[in-house]
Amino acid sequence: MTKRSRNRSKTSIRKEQSDSTQRDRAPKADIIIAVYGGLSHLKTCLETLYEVPAGVPFNLIIADDCTPEDKGRDELYAYLKPWKGKSKVKVCLSNQNRGFAGNNNWGVRQGYAPLILLLNSDTTIITPGWLKAMVDEFNDPSVGVVGAKLLFPEDSEDIKRPAGKIQHAGVVFNCLGQPYHVYLGWPPNDSRTCRQKEFQAVTGACLMTRRELWNRIGGLDPVYTVGNFEDVEYCLMAKELGYKVVYQPAASLVHYAGGSGNSETAKRNETIFRLRMQNFIRYDEYKHWEAAI
Repeated sequence: MTKRSRNRSKTSIRKEQSDSTQRDRAPKADIIIAVYGGLSHLKTCLETLYEVPAGVPFNLIIADDCTPEDKGRDELYAYLKPWKGKSKVKVCLSNQNRGFAGNNNWGVRQGYAPLILLLNSDTTIITPGWLKAMVDEFNDPSVGVVGAKLLFPEDSEDIKRPAGKIQHAGVVFNCLGQPYHVYLGWPPNDSRTCRQKEFQAVTGACLMTRRELWNRIGGLDPVYTVGNFEDVEYCLMAKELGYKVVYQPAASLVHYAGGSGNSETAKRNETIFRLRMQNFIRYDEYKHWEAAI
């Protein structure tokens, strides 16, 4: 081998190494946090987002849905101002209210990463490597949606939200076609909540999906309001297109909300959901009552 050939080979190796390093450092996911007031929860969410190791690089997109003055707009905007200058962070302040689904759709359009994570602002992260655990599921090309384990806060005094217990570990459907959180209120260390498994749906409070699939489905449907049922419909549409919906318990978070199922808005959304999706729903609750191991 000539000296010139050896130099060319070394140059080629260095370029490959550089390209590999850049790929490793490239954001794996865009984390979309839709905001409408709720500054105290948002602060806690962002603190844990950067304190608890994610395991992979990410972009952060904070999408404010035109927070009104009576919900603390001035304080929220003052808090968000310094975030605008941070690396891999985009703060988007809307001059119109799009609703939960519309605001998430708008936030997603501001990003470019191949994976999208919808993350509620009233969540806190508790497990190191949580994001990598979700990202790694997409090494399987048949996976289209991944959800996380969500817990009620330890200081909860609401009997319907038992402190420290499971809020979400997968969504199932009963024989009437109604979706619900199958292990609601269970201990977080129960073996049935600690295994990766497939479901028909997972909650949108912490939901990861492929950008390509998101674009194909068209994101969340704004016909649903105040964050009910649009996430379940998205999961069912993903399954209809041949993708798996996976629950990954290695990603664990605390979720401070998630109990407004009896509101008039939720009932309206359920009616819309049942009319639109009745042919896509499969009765499956019995499949997830297997004995503990």
